[in-house]
Amino acid sequence: MHEGPGFHARRPLRWRAGAAPPAVEDQLRVLAAVATLETQEAIRSEPGEAPAPELQAIQNRLDLLITLVTQLTLRELGGERPPAADLQIGVDRLHWPADGGLEAGPGVLELHLQAAYPEPLLLAGELTLEDGGAGLRLAALEEPVSDAWQKYVFRHHRRELARRQAANEEAPSS
Repeated sequence: MHEGPGFHARRPLRWRAGAAPPAVEDQLRVLAAVATLETQEAIRSEPGEAPAPELQAIQNRLDLLITLVTQLTLRELGGERPPAADLQIGVDRLHWPADGGLEAGPGVLELHLQAAYPEPLLLAGELTLEDGGAGLRLAALEEPVSDAWQKYVFRHHRRELARRQAANEEAPSS
């Protein structure tokens, strides 16, 4: 489907055919927020010493605050996130199953990258429909957005490879 790093994920998304390209500042804000949230998740999931109880209590309160703000923001924005789809995400292309109702051509994909962050990343591109699926070739991204997007994809690509390797090591050999 595409070259380079990529990964599989289930993410809420919505296609808006013919929509205007997103603002670079908005894209950077979303990617920076997602990177910050994912860094905190990675730190908490690393094996090793448990954090001090006081720090854990503060982290739990921050997690609760993020959850509440996310819920309130979604309510203010008009409700629910769009339905989630199984995606193949790459640096220059995304692909997901589609059962119709999508309009091929230029537009913008609203892609929710992080459950704890209510704002979607908006990605402009050209949508094609093929074999029961939708393929989005991303439009050229501005350099700072391109760098942040590539880091996001590569981070998840590495995590997917690490999960596969761990699963292979845990699988009984015959």
